Amino acid sequence: MAEAILRHTTTLGLRVRRTEHRWALEREFRTVEVDGLGVSVKVGLLDDEVVNLKPEHRDCVRVAGQLGRSVKAVWAAALAQAHHDISDNEGTRIA
Repeated sequence: MAEAILRHTTTLGLRVRRTEHRWALEREFRTVEVDGLGVSVKVGLLDDEVVNLKPEHRDCVRVAGQLGRSVKAVWAAALAQAHHDISDNEGTRIA
């Protein structure tokens, strides 16, 4: 294709980019409670090992509004609770 473009058009050159490959952790969702309200947390797994936790922003916004707290405070509380729950239930620490 590149040869045809160079031969049959007025261009003096062209760029070719290889297809990008995205590496992603396996994910599962868990729900933790912040002051009695549920917040979904994404759990990132690598070879079945928990390597990342991320509270769902929308849930944090909702709970923050209901509790009259900042989104940041709810996010931090959800993350702390997720760490605690995973450590207690699975006897593992997040890598």
